Amino acid sequence: MKTSETITIRAGDRAIPLVEAGTELPVTKHETLSTARDDQESVRCELAVDGRRVAFMEVGVPLEPRGVAQVRLELRIDTNGSVHARLDGKDGMASASFSVGVRN
Repeated sequence: MKTSETITIRAGDRAIPLVEAGTELPVTKHETLSTARDDQESVRCELAVDGRRVAFMEVGVPLEPRGVAQVRLELRIDTNGSVHARLDGKDGMASASFSVGVRN
């Protein structure tokens, strides 16, 4: 089975296409995101399916200079087309996750 839609993650002003339409399922993708400004308190990540925002998650990060605090995103789409995402702080202290079904 293949996904019929493109899955994009938006963090700040960056849009990152993680899974293109037509990708064979199941699939797992990883992305490391960092802060965009000094002393940023959290990183927010939005999930968009073909440009439509369907979910978001946010995790707190240590107050550090721009780019130092990082989070790791794992995006997994199972064989049924459901999207499972997890955002973990690199320090291991913060995490957020969600699951959402998409059309195939």
